[in-house]
Amino acid sequence: MSHISCYSLTIEEGTKLFRDLRKGKISPVEDELSAKMFELGDEILTSYGYIHYEISNYALPGFECQHNLSYWRDEPYLGLGPSAVSFLPPYRLRNPVLSGYLKGEKQILEEIVEGEEREKERIILALRLREGVERERLKREDKVEEMIKERFMEEENGRIRLTLKGMLVYNSIVADLL
Repeated sequence: MSHISCYSLTIEEGTKLFRDLRKGKISPVEDELSAKMFELGDEILTSYGYIHYEISNYALPGFECQHNLSYWRDEPYLGLGPSAVSFLPPYRLRNPVLSGYLKGEKQILEEIVEGEEREKERIILALRLREGVERERLKREDKVEEMIKERFMEEENGRIRLTLKGMLVYNSIVADLL
């Protein structure tokens, strides 16, 4: 296997698991156990030569998913088929759901992403990647220094990236930086 994606289970509303959770038939995984599983997965996969190139993805050298990298690198993409999403800067478009798609309905403009919002999105996406983001693009220098000191982030060649510890609290880091 040349590529492995590792995600924590998300229990979605409207599913049997969600109903079982509400009835107390199952229990959610505690955050501490989830973090330990994430760290163990990283330890095992990297020991076998996999590169942890994105928060949830590992690949043997040369097998990184180019399709997904284009999203995280903020490159344009075209989505084909029902409910597919396209990003043709600055436009984010969505195809109609299957019934509308079959009737020939046109793409729907989801949003225009430009200016400060586009820059925030670029930073959010870049921080998911091992390559990280250019330090000068992060405006909260005090927070960056604090997160480096606390080992949530590290700097290499003028780029800031999350450490394994930082990946565990990605959402909080993004909220603090932006």
